[in-house]
Amino acid sequence: GCVIAHELSHSYVAMGYGVKIDSITLFIFGGIASMRTIPKDPRVEARIAIAGPLMSIFLATIFIAVQIPFNTIPGGIWWKGFGILSFSLGAINLVLALFNLLPAFPMDGGRILRAYLVKREGSYISATRKAVQVGKIFAILMAAFGLLYGGWMLILIAFFIYIAASEEESATIIQSAMEGIKVRDIMARELVTVSPHLTVREFIEFMLRDRHKGYPVVDPGSGELLGVVSLTDVKSVPSEKHDEVSVGDIMSRELITINPDATAAEALRLIADHNIGRVLVIEDGVLDGILSKTDLIRAIEILRG
Repeated sequence: GCVIAHELSHSYVAMGYGVKIDSITLFIFGGIASMRTIPKDPRVEARIAIAGPLMSIFLATIFIAVQIPFNTIPGGIWWKGFGILSFSLGAINLVLALFNLLPAFPMDGGRILRAYLVKREGSYISATRKAVQVGKIFAILMAAFGLLYGGWMLILIAFFIYIAASEEESATIIQSAMEGIKVRDIMARELVTVSPHLTVREFIEFMLRDRHKGYPVVDPGSGELLGVVSLTDVKSVPSEKHDEVSVGDIMSRELITINPDATAAEALRLIADHNIGRVLVIEDGVLDGILSKTDLIRAIEILRG
C-alpha cells in the first residue's frame, strides 16, 4: 500500500500537467511510472519525480506521530502492538523515500538529476546519457553490495535499474529524433482507396491481393472521404453475410487525422491514444497520404540503426 501511494502520487501530479502514464511497475522498494512523453519543461519532470518521495515522507511522519499516543496508553499489549506496527510503517516509508531519492536513473532521484542537467545544459539527450551513466554505476554498486552480503533482492533491483536505464536512454534518443521528423517524410503517398459499395467478400479478396490491413473509403463519384475500413471491421461480420454486407456498412466514420507538418512523435502519440493502426494525413481538407503504425515502427528501427 505504501509503494502504491508513492507511485500514485507521481501519476496524480503528472496528470495535473497533462502527462499520461502508460504503466506503473512495482517492486519492494518502489516502482517506476512510465510516462508516455517526457515533459518538455525539466521543472515539470522534477515536480513529478519528487511527488513520490514527498508522499512517502508525509506517510512516515503520520505513522511515526501516531505511534506516540499508542505507546503512552497505560496497560494493554494491544496498544503497544499498534504502536510498534505504526512505527514500523513509518520507518518503511522513510526508507522508501530515501532509497528512491538516490540518483539512480530511472528512479526518482535519477529523474531529478536529469531535470537539473537539462536545465543546466539544455539537451535532453546529453542529460539523459549522463543520468543513465550515474544510474548504471549505482546499479553496479548495488549488485556488488548484494553479492558481498547475500542481498539477492538488492541484486534483482540493481538488474532492473540497469536494464530500465538502458531502455530509457534508447527511448529518449528515439523520441528526440522523431520530434525532428515530419509526417510527410514517412507517410505513404501512393494512396490505395476502396469504394463503400464493395461487399465484404470483395474487400477481403482485395486485401489478399494488396496486402494491407486498412484503407480509406472514398466515394467513387464525388471523391469524398467517407471513412476508414480495416481487417478488424471485417472480423465483426459473420462469414455467411460476406456477400450481403458492404464496406460502407462496416467502415469507421470517425476519422482520426493529422497534418503532414506534424512530427512523427505526435503521430505516434495520436495512434497510441486512439489505439488505431493508421492515421489519415490531411492537408487543406484534402487526403494527402496515410501513416500506419508499421511506418512508424520502421522509422524507429532505422533510428536505432
